[in-house]
Amino acid sequence: MAEYTDMQLESLLSAAIDRSVPDLREEAASAPVSLLSAPDGIVSVQTSRRSSALRRTVMGLAACLVLMLGLSSFAFFRPLSVIGIDVNPSIELTANYFDKVLSVKPLNEDAVTIIGDMDLKYVNLDIAMNALVASMALHGYFESGQDVAVLVSVSSGSESHNLTLQKKLAVDIKAAASAVGAKASVYTQNIDKTSVAPPTPPASSSPGLTPPVTPSHTLSPAPETPSPVTPTRPATAQERAAQNGISYGKQVFIDKLLTLDPTLSESELAVMPIGKIASLVKQRGLDLSSIVDDDSDDSVKENIEDFIADLDTPDDDDDDGKENNDDKKGNNGNHNGWDEDDDEDDD
Repeated sequence: MAEYTDMQLESLLSAAIDRSVPDLREEAASAPVSLLSAPDGIVSVQTSRRSSALRRTVMGLAACLVLMLGLSSFAFFRPLSVIGIDVNPSIELTANYFDKVLSVKPLNEDAVTIIGDMDLKYVNLDIAMNALVASMALHGYFESGQDVAVLVSVSSGSESHNLTLQKKLAVDIKAAASAVGAKASVYTQNIDKTSVAPPTPPASSSPGLTPPVTPSHTLSPAPETPSPVTPTRPATAQERAAQNGISYGKQVFIDKLLTLDPTLSESELAVMPIGKIASLVKQRGLDLSSIVDDDSDDSVKENIEDFIADLDTPDDDDDDGKENNDDKKGNNGNHNGWDEDDDEDDD
């Protein structure tokens, strides 16, 4: 057996190892490298600047979207306008910035019957007006060929939106009345929560006092007669409306009527339908051009044209004022705002 030196043995072992172990350097160098799914504390994970900027952009857009959704939700559910509809049924609606109905409140027994089981929440105001007028027609308040007086009272966030909403509601109510064969004489007013109470009617004069007389002899003291207690009249229109059981808008309207004619009876006006109040005012020859906007003489087409004209020039106060004066036909002295004897058939 041949003997090998140490150097020969090392050479033979090296050759055997090279044959048994493959060379993986080239294969390892060309293999793809995948990032760690989670840092292991040994190999550092580096992110590119582009991916970081993209992530920040996406997060910023998501935050803006959440903010916009929050603001939209706030605007949608926040009441902006309070609208009172008075015929004899008295109904109060609240609407948001988008003219969607948020709530409907009946203010008397007639209104409870009119609303019934209707769910008008979140519907458009024009749809709500059509539904209410149709229900009133079913209950005899809008009959074919009848002229029905409707008082629309609006309290809104701004003067321009208030006037636009008044005209829009007048158009909607007239169109709904025309659909059932009736005519609506719509009287609109801008109400606010700072309305001043009208002067209290003068109380009856107290009986004169007799000067004291010194008796010549002692008299028994006369029994005292209790003086009648006069009920205190509420100071605000809201309190008076609650006391009279009517809407806030109708109470403001009555307060304004009393400033024109203090001889009118507040309690009697409170129980009258708007149509009877209109007839009474007409009989007394009162000029209501400074109290309500009268659209009773305008046809549905004319009201729609006025409404569209107002939308075209929302910021032109001078033109709006001119159009409003043209709409108030009673302002020229030909007849007062409630005189409808010379009305032409709108149909």
